[in-house]
Amino acid sequence: MESLIHKVCLLTFLIIFDATSSVADLSLIVPPDVVVASAGDDIILPCHLSPQSSAVAMDIRWFKDGEFTNPLYLYKSGMGEDGKSYKGRVSLFYQELERGNISLLLKNVKVSDSGRYKCQASHLDWIQEPAVVLQVTKQGSVPRISMRKHHRVFIQLSCSSENWYPEPHMLWTDLSGKEITSAETEIPKQKVGGDLYSITSHMRIAVDQLEGSHVW
Repeated sequence: MESLIHKVCLLTFLIIFDATSSVADLSLIVPPDVVVASAGDDIILPCHLSPQSSAVAMDIRWFKDGEFTNPLYLYKSGMGEDGKSYKGRVSLFYQELERGNISLLLKNVKVSDSGRYKCQASHLDWIQEPAVVLQVTKQGSVPRISMRKHHRVFIQLSCSSENWYPEPHMLWTDLSGKEITSAETEIPKQKVGGDLYSITSHMRIAVDQLEGSHVW
């Protein structure tokens, strides 16, 4: 009887030791480059186990850097839950967990979603949480040009555009593509409490030199 108990205990120890050793050899892999998306897109924040191994029994937490207690998505004991601020916008690929894919699908991204995200996976004493950086861009409005004439000597051209992210830059060129350095561009502005930028630039040009100028 003692021999049987000894064998069972030894077998249990070997199973636990083997599982622990296997997990200890795993790494979480995320892309080194920034993930870039346009506002409104559905995007994937990639993260997978290497070498390939099942993540079904692991605890998985996706959260924005500095917001551990407000995760995007939490998977534990085989059950997943959207974070309160991301209801209906996030999910794992459950059919891929067996192959170690714990990437997160984030739907309808917003400019405010830009930032650094942690992909955390843990099992027993093993835990890793590499970071994925997301940059959400938004193309602003078509530039509008207005013109004011001053004493028949020069004309002031003003160009403005709104709702850009990240901070935009504006320059004037002539038809040859050469930058007109005399233009004055205001510092891009953000609306109070908002993320999007507006920008305006002004250029004075002599009436006899008006032909051949355009803006990018």
